[in-house]
Amino acid sequence: MVRDMIRDNMPGYKTATAKAFVAHWFALPREGPIPTLAAFLDRPVPSFQPRVALAEIISDTDVRYRLVGTELVDGFGERTGHNILEIAAPALRPELVAIFRRVVSEPCGYRALIEALTNQKREITFETVLFPLSRPAAPPVIVGCNETLRELQRDEALVRFERAVESNWIELAGS
Repeated sequence: MVRDMIRDNMPGYKTATAKAFVAHWFALPREGPIPTLAAFLDRPVPSFQPRVALAEIISDTDVRYRLVGTELVDGFGERTGHNILEIAAPALRPELVAIFRRVVSEPCGYRALIEALTNQKREITFETVLFPLSRPAAPPVIVGCNETLRELQRDEALVRFERAVESNWIELAGS
């Protein structure tokens, strides 16, 4: 069923977490092209829920985290209520806003490998997958699932998103 809903341009995922997250998003009940926030929240998946974040576009300079999974908090601190753009390199911020806006307006999904800098001055790569979720009488939110390709060391945390090194749009069938 999931395969029927995804066009043939699916990227090669680097992590099992990303694959599972995509399959879950496409399996959620929906009325229209995208599932609701309520449908997503009512069906948590313990294997990847700690790596999930929800965000809301407030403006082109403010994209707020509304929920941040526990594993993400361990990796870069409690960010709920904070502006995602604060932890992005200045050159990356306009690109991120454009990606977020396209995900909710088209609608579509997005997958990328992102290089980030840690507090120990080490570059680390993580895979992120983003999809929109609808809300009654409110703009859609973005749900993302993230996993590093190498584990962070003890007392190491991500401090800044630097650049996307690989990315793909995920077209939704019928959109």
